[in-house]
Amino acid sequence: MRFGRLRPPTTTPPKLNRKFVHVSIGLVFMLCWPLFRELLKGPLYYATTITLACVIYWRASPISIAAICNLCAGDGLADIIGSWFGSDKIPYNRNKSVAGSVAMVSAGFLASVTPPTITL
Repeated sequence: MRFGRLRPPTTTPPKLNRKFVHVSIGLVFMLCWPLFRELLKGPLYYATTITLACVIYWRASPISIAAICNLCAGDGLADIIGSWFGSDKIPYNRNKSVAGSVAMVSAGFLASVTPPTITL
């Protein structure tokens, strides 16, 4: 049995179908925009920084590896440690805790200076 016969006959050209998909996905995204407002804050800066480090310094400098390790380990542990042990807040930023900031610096430093064990 040929697979071409299983497909229903189309009356619209494939290019027009593809454009319809583009327009409809764009409309769905715009309708759901209020759900994505959080992405314009920290996650956007996080993803942009990692992307720029990869694009600018990829395999040419250890700066990108240190920056990405610092962001991944430091930012991840800062949130976890800050949530668990973060009762003392930083005086100039009440949203950040001393414990989370210490975890950020410590984990970021350790991840940056530890040689990576996986090589590409």
